[in-house]
Formats: sequence, structure tokens, C-alpha cells
Amino acid sequence: MKTLKQVFFIVGNLAIIVGIVLIGVYVYWQTYPYKVITISEDSIPISPTIVKPGDYVNLTIKYCKYLPLPATVSQTFEDDLIYTRPTFITNNPTGCKTSVTSTQIPLQLPNGTYTIKQIYSCQVNPVRVITVTSQTIPFKIAK
Repeated sequence: MKTLKQVFFIVGNLAIIVGIVLIGVYVYWQTYPYKVITISEDSIPISPTIVKPGDYVNLTIKYCKYLPLPATVSQTFEDDLIYTRPTFITNNPTGCKTSVTSTQIPLQLPNGTYTIKQIYSCQVNPVRVITVTSQTIPFKIAK
């Protein structure tokens, strides 16, 4: 009888200790200031600045990537309407770099002045996703 009480005492204390450790890990994961990627410019340059639907534009992005994690990139064309493109995954190398990416202008977009907004999402641990947003300078679509 005495050994059964000792077993329950040990198991109960272990459960409390494991619970406290798990809560500590969760709080650490949620509050640690992860630095995954920074975009150097407030407005990303784009060329050309006047395009037709179906044309390609080049985005020149200066960034520093600190952790070797893949990023899910969602891209939207924004004017009075928001046109969402399919997301894609990128895994650029760490370090400070300049990337020139080519993006096709959707055929469905009407004439107007747009910006391209890109949202980079990185899963840094099982419970947290870090997002970084960038936006291009305005450009015109003219048919």
C-alpha cells in the first residue's frame, strides 16, 4: 500500500513537472523574437512601370535572410480591387542579397494603377508563423 502511494506521488509530480516544462516551451516559442527575413526597401522597384495584361514585370528585392527556412509567398495585385495569385514556396539562401524576380501580369486585370503586395510566411516552430510584407511602387496597366 505504501509503495502504491509512492508511485502515485512520483507520477503526479512528474506530470506536473512535464506540464510546466511544456508550458514554458510553448511560451518561449510564442515570444522569442525570431528574425527570419528583412526587406531593405519600403517600396520595391518595378520595371517597366507601364505594362499590358500578359506582360512580365521585374521586381528588384533587396533582402537579408537570417534563418535557412522555406517561405510561402502569396502575391496580390492591389488597386480598387485585389487580385490574388496562387501561393508558391521559395527557399533562398541565407545572407543579404538582391533578387530580381519576374512576374506575369494577369490577363484579367483591367486598366488602372496597381501595386504588387507580397507576403512571406515562415514556419519557425510548430506553433508560430512569422510574416513579412513588401509592396512595389505603383505601376500602370494599359491595354
